Amino acid sequence: MILPYTLKRLLNHKTSRSDVTAGYTVLTAEELREPADRICQRLLECAGVKSTDKDNAIDDLTRKFASLSKSHRLELMSALLA
Repeated sequence: MILPYTLKRLLNHKTSRSDVTAGYTVLTAEELREPADRICQRLLECAGVKSTDKDNAIDDLTRKFASLSKSHRLELMSALLA
């Protein structure tokens, strides 16, 4: 399971002013790498991509993900993490 603040950081969500915990939560790029890799692997599985070259598969998936609208990206992430 990926924690909500980690997911918000990965999606670059703006936090509300009433969310005081978010101000204390600092996640480095290195700390985000493992959850990002897990999400990428899950997306690859769901997309049916079976590539031996992980970097090419991730690049391809990144391009496909970027082509989605914001609402579709959020819907996809929500479904994958459910």
